[in-house]
Amino acid sequence: DISAVEAWLDSGGHLDANGTDELTTLLLASCSCDAPQIASLLLSRGASVDFKGANGCTALMFAAEGGHSSVVSLLLEAGADKDTKDPKGVTALMCASSRGHAEAVQALLEAGADKDLEAKNGKTPLEMVCAGHGVSQDKTKRSIVDLLRAAPARSIRRA
Repeated sequence: DISAVEAWLDSGGHLDANGTDELTTLLLASCSCDAPQIASLLLSRGASVDFKGANGCTALMFAAEGGHSSVVSLLLEAGADKDTKDPKGVTALMCASSRGHAEAVQALLEAGADKDLEAKNGKTPLEMVCAGHGVSQDKTKRSIVDLLRAAPARSIRRA
């Protein structure tokens, strides 16, 4: 509820305070559960767009993994680091690609996310989407493969 968050902030609530699970901030949680209005409010009040939770993931990674393309776009517009990595070397583009979220993949690529970065396991976003079965029969996976192949190369592959 946005009014509850607004009231909490107005009463002195800390933007980057951990939630009850001590792993996430309100921004991380709002991006994980597709709450763009709350994420927008938190960002407008100064929440750290690239804050990493205890697992090393950012709000952009949570939004990309969940396929919340409107939140992905919001975070990118707020200046989120599109190529930051978690402890396993995974980026937001890898999260969206491996989960089959074409709109989030497109938003990240349009913002300049590096499609050639490798996770610590040596896999790129393209390899992650192709790791599952049925790429040729699955229209969503096929569209992600096409998006990744069409995007310009940005770097030499590195872990």
